[in-house]
Amino acid sequence: MQRVLIILLCCYSFVCAQVHYIKEPTFNQVTFVKTYGNPENEAIVFVHGLGDEGAQLWEESALALEDDYFILMFDLPGFGRSDKANKLYSPKNYAYFINYLAQHFIQKPFHLVGHSMGAAISLKYASMFADIKSLMLIDAAGILNKIAYSQFILKEKTEKMTENEGIIDFVKGLPKALNSILPLDLSPALQNNTSRKLLFRSNPSTIAATALVETDYSNVPQNIDVNTLIMWGEKDKVAPIRTGYVLHKLIPHSKFMSVQNAGHVPIKDAPQLFLKTLQEHLLHDAYTKQLPVYDVIEKERVVEGENGVTLTGRIGHLVIKNSTNIRIQDAKIEDLIIENSSVDIVNSQLLLKNKTEILNSTLTVTATDLETTGIEILNSNIDFAGVIITTPTYLFQNLSTQKAQNVLFSLCTLNENTLHELVSINKGETF
Repeated sequence: MQRVLIILLCCYSFVCAQVHYIKEPTFNQVTFVKTYGNPENEAIVFVHGLGDEGAQLWEESALALEDDYFILMFDLPGFGRSDKANKLYSPKNYAYFINYLAQHFIQKPFHLVGHSMGAAISLKYASMFADIKSLMLIDAAGILNKIAYSQFILKEKTEKMTENEGIIDFVKGLPKALNSILPLDLSPALQNNTSRKLLFRSNPSTIAATALVETDYSNVPQNIDVNTLIMWGEKDKVAPIRTGYVLHKLIPHSKFMSVQNAGHVPIKDAPQLFLKTLQEHLLHDAYTKQLPVYDVIEKERVVEGENGVTLTGRIGHLVIKNSTNIRIQDAKIEDLIIENSSVDIVNSQLLLKNKTEILNSTLTVTATDLETTGIEILNSNIDFAGVIITTPTYLFQNLSTQKAQNVLFSLCTLNENTLHELVSINKGETF
């Protein structure tokens, strides 16, 4: 009877939460770690984002999964119940930190789940280490070019304060303007204890957020070779949903799902859906992407003087003039002219065989294949993210004789060469 009681107590200890305080070597700090379940089971590692809530974000998920999985979660160094100091809290260093804990507690391949900054850290981890079985990225923050990301944040903040379109457009353009007159590369400052103290006041959140946006992810998603689920809240005001489209475009074995009526934290906004989706993901072998099927086929389409129109399907010749908030999604376009309009193109194919013009317009292109013999641009704001570009000649020709034209690229490729920068095309020149 005594022997049976001892065995039962040992089994019970596996499913109860175990709290550990571990001094790890990457930051040389004491870290709060919590485990659930039987270490003999498949393992899941949860990585939280910015904020002192830390690992508490995952408590309900851990309780729901502890019977079937071994759960490892922690407060990242600099957050929650872990030590806080003037350290370089970068995605790369956090990846080394997670690898140390995984070797200590798990010692076998595991499922990796990250939210917000934690998703960006998880993506970095997957590019550095080969010991994960699957990856789940939830509303990953900071993946786009830092100018594109700061434009999004500024726009969201401005729209909360005003409905004046002029002010919104002005604030949206601030990051590009600042980039032309200030050295916005803060990477050197992050490396030094003194500069972190002076510029960031030794604040872990500020250091971690800055190190995140300074990290170049342009060659990371393409090299992820594990089953990857990408989840995004449709109403996310912190991390733009276009980042999810880009990740899905670039990660080979990936699946994307958006969550209606959810913001930046679907774990809380849609807890039952999140848990069900996670459980299904953990059992899934490999995601395969479906080839597009175009139900609507039009030889020619003219959109003029319209607002809020969404176009899909295959369109031979498309002209958009004097229109706002035009969205092209899941489409195949063969000829395109945009004039005095704002257009958003997502998850599409642009096979532009003839003369293409973007004049006095705002054009955002996301997760799209682009084949072109050259696009003529004039006085336009152009933002590409996750665009795979092929051209035998040049990509853009600036028609202006007065000023240079800026084009912003995030995680793009041009004839297989990486593009993750703000490019300035001088007046009358090509790029």
